[in-house]
Amino acid sequence: MSEKENKLKIICLQENIKNGLNISERVSCKNSNLPILNNALIKTDKGFLKILSTNLEIGVEVLIPCKVKQQGSSIIPIRLILNLINNLPNTKIQIEEFENKLLISTDNLKTSIPIINKEEFPIIPKIKKESDIIINSQIFKKAIEQVLNSVALSDLKPEISGILFDFKKDSLNIVATDVFRLSEKIILNKDIKKIEYNESFILPYKTAQELVKIIDSNNDIILNIEDNQVAFLYDKINLISKIIEGEYPNYKQIIPKESKTKIILNKEEFLSKIKIASIFSSNINDIKLLIDVKNQNILIKSEDNIKGEFSSEIDFNKLEGEDIKIVFNWKYLLDGLLNIEGEDIVFELSGNSSPAMLKSKEFNDYLYIIMPIKQ
Repeated sequence: MSEKENKLKIICLQENIKNGLNISERVSCKNSNLPILNNALIKTDKGFLKILSTNLEIGVEVLIPCKVKQQGSSIIPIRLILNLINNLPNTKIQIEEFENKLLISTDNLKTSIPIINKEEFPIIPKIKKESDIIINSQIFKKAIEQVLNSVALSDLKPEISGILFDFKKDSLNIVATDVFRLSEKIILNKDIKKIEYNESFILPYKTAQELVKIIDSNNDIILNIEDNQVAFLYDKINLISKIIEGEYPNYKQIIPKESKTKIILNKEEFLSKIKIASIFSSNINDIKLLIDVKNQNILIKSEDNIKGEFSSEIDFNKLEGEDIKIVFNWKYLLDGLLNIEGEDIVFELSGNSSPAMLKSKEFNDYLYIIMPIKQ
């Protein structure tokens, strides 16, 4: 191939390249030891410009439409270019290589940036396997959002620092736990267009976060699983991630098989009282629930030596079982409640120091387990 054929030259819209660079910049690594990871590789691909970036854990390829005047590839300092592009109007932008510089220009603007050696840029791995799983992206996104805040944010137990995707014969179970709480979302096979049974993997937290940010339409997302990595193909974006090695804990044994006390109450009523109680909770975020079945009364209390104290009855639709006095972290309670769909919730408790379960009265595809604070 001649020198001329290696020189990149394209024209694309500011909005298109800005969107692609934003995705790539979030994945790229701010690493002083490997400064090449602060950059992205751009290269022509038929009628598109492909932008590639990686932090060695996650790799992303984004295709954006453009007019290819000359095939080629180049390395760009992604943050610098993004800052420039963000300050331009939505107009046509020309990008080309010329005399060891990358030239970026519009009708009334010209910039030149020194070219970086593209041989240093790491190879983003490919998955050769054909598509295994096809899911509506909005169903997939919502499922991740419902469990994401239960992921352990510490690397001390790598197996729970990600989300478990467990494909069963009749469902996909998506699970996260940080020991203090556990979320399980079930997607039935009728909502999955194509599925491979007996597959399971643990997806890193940061990859799950990025998927939530990327998905913005109702198109399908395709999952390909191979060895120690998984790829997500969505629109013109291909996100490849390493899988967390290890065996996920047997979370089913944490889910209470039976309860001593069962409450049905309005979600918004419960949320409102928790939020007020949180104002007066101590530095460990504790609020107390006093459940009196005989007198059909639920009291929520919180107190702090400096802020004062709060007490209020909670309205409910049904209360049965045994009396319970229990303390919860209000933030964890809110996290679970905000992810439950429907107007009414079922709150099942198994004792003063045993895990409690929250779920929707109307829907049975999501449950949230929360451990109480020991008194």
